[in-house]
This record gives sequence, C-alpha cells and structure tokens, in this order.
Amino acid sequence: GLDVQLNFTSGEYFLDFSQTALTWGPLNGQSNTGYVASFGDGLIRISLPDEKVIYASYSSIGWPTGEEVRGTAIALQKGKQMPPNDITLAMGDPENFDVYVMVQCNPWKK
Repeated sequence: GLDVQLNFTSGEYFLDFSQTALTWGPLNGQSNTGYVASFGDGLIRISLPDEKVIYASYSSIGWPTGEEVRGTAIALQKGKQMPPNDITLAMGDPENFDVYVMVQCNPWKK
C-alpha cells in the first residue's frame, strides 16, 4: 500500500489556475507564478519569470470518496526528469517532483 504520512511537510498550500497562469505555494510564504500552456495529454508547460521552464502532470483523484468531495493532484517538475502521467509514480521521488493533492468538500444540498 501507499502511506502518504511519511517524508512530507504538512501544511496549507494554494494552487490558483487561470486560463494562462498558475500561482502556487504555502499560504503563509513565498509563492511561485508562471504562465501555462498545454503540452500534451495530461501535461502542462509552465514558463517561470526567470525564463526557466518546468512541466507538470495532473489528474483527477480516483479515490472512492463518494459525492462529498472532489479533488485533483499535480506533480511539478523540480529536477530534469519529466513528470509521469501516473502521478503516484512521482510521489516517491521528492528529489525530482513536488506533488500536491487538493481535496474540496462539495456544497451540501438538501
């Protein structure tokens, strides 16, 4: 099985996508911003202000959580290796990837 309780820093992060930009980082710290473009199936090209380019893969999480929540996961490139389409493969490689999993509760309707 996969134990995500090991070797990660717990905290609150934000991820803000628009049609052309991405801003991400810890809520109370240094944020990162870049311009985004689709690069292929499940891949995003992110151009950073210092002219560096990184890539990210993303997917909807497939956990059996029911109707209460929805979420997405993204693996951001840190090293030279391209992010895998299967984000779970990036989770065990903190040297090459930052992996964020975001879950949101759906509004409750009666």
